[in-house]
Amino acid sequence: MACKPLRLSGLTPESIVDGPGLRYVIFTQGCPHRCPGCQNPQTHPFEGGFEADIDQIVQEVAEDPLLQGVTFSGGEPFAQPEALCPLAERLRALGKDLMVYSGYTLEQLLELAKTRPAVGRLLSLCDILVDGPYLEEQRDLDLLFRGSANQRMIYLKEIDLPWNDDGKEALIWYEKCSTCRKAKAWLDDQGLKYELRPIKEQNPSAQEIQTWWERGSQPLKKFFNASGQLYREMGLKDKLPGMSVKEQCQLLGSDGMLVKRPVLVGEGFTLFGFRQAEWEAALDQMKAESFS
Repeated sequence: MACKPLRLSGLTPESIVDGPGLRYVIFTQGCPHRCPGCQNPQTHPFEGGFEADIDQIVQEVAEDPLLQGVTFSGGEPFAQPEALCPLAERLRALGKDLMVYSGYTLEQLLELAKTRPAVGRLLSLCDILVDGPYLEEQRDLDLLFRGSANQRMIYLKEIDLPWNDDGKEALIWYEKCSTCRKAKAWLDDQGLKYELRPIKEQNPSAQEIQTWWERGSQPLKKFFNASGQLYREMGLKDKLPGMSVKEQCQLLGSDGMLVKRPVLVGEGFTLFGFRQAEWEAALDQMKAESFS
């Protein structure tokens, strides 16, 4: 499945005014806030701008060793979270930190994420959020990386957010899959507290896939949903042997339907596919270690 097109207003390959260190800045097109005094009014119309070349952006970032990170500005980045998430995942896989500007407050974004999962996904991929609308009457030129005093610079990894809870397991599932429903019912019977994550809307990122592979012992090909329609349509049985680890991780991170399901993620383990005995052993070991 092709990624949703991303519309941009412009790109700045190197900037020192849009976040810590030297940064590549991506200006999205379209903004519902239209703040009076905004320095980028050309980004407001949703019908403006141009369609992004994602591969070109990733290549440019990868080829600049001086870049510390990438900043999503606007426009309003959270008006296009479904299109931005795949790009954010690829940039994180390069080891770059991500900063995002939004006219919404963090509280508003968390509320939006309840009905639009990609908003939460994009937040979880970013390290820094500058939130809130630009208010001309609170303009302050002495603020670091902000335009008005109401805006906050929030370090997302350092605050209490649902995806920052390392002590909570996650079940990544597809509701229409009978095996996934069976796994969920079994977990519920065990009384385990876990986060339920839809695999299509909040598919694992390339970085997550690589982390899970590095801490386990299974070959990466076992992470693929080899019985799935998309896997067969893409002819991956013949293509995977010639692909690098990085290429396979990026492919898995591009579409949740390529990932073998369900996925149970816990502290120190990741399990693909539901085999009750294997899941029982992993949970028993987790409980034993928590009391040691």
